[in-house]
Amino acid sequence: MKKGTPQNIIDILEAAYKKAMDSDMYKAFEKQGLLDLVPGYLGSKDFAADLDREYEVYKKIIQKLAK
Repeated sequence: MKKGTPQNIIDILEAAYKKAMDSDMYKAFEKQGLLDLVPGYLGSKDFAADLDREYEVYKKIIQKLAK
């Protein structure tokens, strides 16, 4: 979401997204597309933390490759 989005809007959208991801229809779509091979739902704070961790991992790899 755009930076500055009010927290109550973020909470509403996250809840709707989580509900959709938990549905049987989505789970079947996920399995068919092999999307279930990666960890499931992450809320915005967990997703941001995951991106930060990945950034640091790839930053180190790129620095080693650049030497």
